[in-house]
Amino acid sequence: HRSTAGATIRDVTVRNNGQAGLRFVTAPASVSNITATNNATGIQVDATGSISLNGCFLYANGTYGVRVDFNAASADSTIAGCTIDANGSYGVYHNSSAAKTLTVTNSIVTNNGYGLYRLSSGTLTATYSDVWNNVSGNLVSAVAGPGYQSANPLYVSAANRRLTSNSPGRFAGAASEDIGYFPYVSDATVGLVGTLWTNTTLPAGTSTTTGDLTVPAGVTLTIPAGATLAFPPTDLMQSGNDTGRSELRVFGTLVAVGTAGSPITFT
Repeated sequence: HRSTAGATIRDVTVRNNGQAGLRFVTAPASVSNITATNNATGIQVDATGSISLNGCFLYANGTYGVRVDFNAASADSTIAGCTIDANGSYGVYHNSSAAKTLTVTNSIVTNNGYGLYRLSSGTLTATYSDVWNNVSGNLVSAVAGPGYQSANPLYVSAANRRLTSNSPGRFAGAASEDIGYFPYVSDATVGLVGTLWTNTTLPAGTSTTTGDLTVPAGVTLTIPAGATLAFPPTDLMQSGNDTGRSELRVFGTLVAVGTAGSPITFT
């Protein structure tokens, strides 16, 4: 679909196009609840156009999830509440010949060639968003604003990008909402990893993490006497102070009271 006039588009799926699934030229567009897959480009905005994109799932497009090319007549634009995953070269590409701003907010950008990539002038900013595991770079000439993070969002699976129970994307939005297009519903995170959003007591014996384990503010992790918490030399989350090793990160409360006969072991 190509639009040269003001457009409002919502609740649409576009797929299998040799060029852009949706393309907007010379006019503002309001777009919401869009899925674009297996196009050369998911969504493209050209020249004097601008876009307000609220809610999108852009995945497995050949080159670009979103491509935005601005000039002096363009307006600042926003991409919000999107999951942009596994696009061939770029998740979000911003090319501007003028000082125009594209803000990506409340979104998840993962597993693309580049995550957020800015060419030339303008500003590309990620706020309250998770930009992670983009193989050529997460932020290239882009700015990490308030609420930015880079961590495994813990999707249900590679084919199901809904957030699971310990996802760091939960409550991570500007209004403490879940970020991305697919919020948490009921799927449990597999393994001891991610963010513990509820008070948790580990069982007796040995518990082994598979990546960073985070205790956020307001949550208590209790480790009983005699228990062992084991950390592998890898990190499924690929985040924290060391993206290659698992960490226990405590911003809330840790209760770990062992005894001489039943010590608590971290290993």
